[in-house]
Amino acid sequence: MIKGAVVLTISLREIAPEATFLMSKNNNPKRRLLEQTELSQIQQGIERFSAQVVKQRCNSRLHGKAHLADLSGLIYPHWFIPFTHIAMHTGMRPGDIYELLWENIDFKNQFIQFIPKKTQHHASPVEVCLPLTEGLQQVLLAWKKQNSNSHSSDFVFTNPKTNNRFSRTAHKKPWNRIKQLAELNMDIDFYSLRHHFISHLVKAGLPLFTIAKLVGHKSTKMIENHYGHLCHQEAQTALEMIEMSLTLNKQIR
Repeated sequence: MIKGAVVLTISLREIAPEATFLMSKNNNPKRRLLEQTELSQIQQGIERFSAQVVKQRCNSRLHGKAHLADLSGLIYPHWFIPFTHIAMHTGMRPGDIYELLWENIDFKNQFIQFIPKKTQHHASPVEVCLPLTEGLQQVLLAWKKQNSNSHSSDFVFTNPKTNNRFSRTAHKKPWNRIKQLAELNMDIDFYSLRHHFISHLVKAGLPLFTIAKLVGHKSTKMIENHYGHLCHQEAQTALEMIEMSLTLNKQIR
């Protein structure tokens, strides 16, 4: 592990988000925890999308395009599926996932390290070091093995037509398709996965500085401004504990 790396021990799959959340009047309604039903819909949408992609390829092969590869035996018949898993597990911006290279992923020491695109031009760019959870490691290893025979570039996600990374908007079409298949609120954009990741960590009580480091921010200011409302319950609990201690002290006297 790199010196100074932040270790994240919270599993987003193990801790279910609350169905309700507190909102401040200045808060963007998209910067929130996704509800459990919404997360379930996303998972269902991914499964339906995967099946649909395989079925469409099968039909194409049966109707004059036998030269196309058979997708039925693949774990990930479409690149957008592991792309989405990375976003859900790490909170990475879509632009940074497009730029992700295999050399950024250290399977031996189990971490992903990269410099966010938004800070690369800064005098002191942010360096993100994300622990590689077991679930995400399995996804990435399976995706790498699946593409081991292709003559692709060093990008984790390579457009087979250009042998280079995909366009920065390539995720929008499959994401809309997944939402339609899952009957998910169309107002939920792909960036909502990042908002959920940050909101979840704030709600779990992780120090804001630690969260800022994990998501590629130089300070906690943005998180305080946009996600601070999620700390309300923790602050109230802390104050109640102080009040209780003062009451006990008064009784002792």
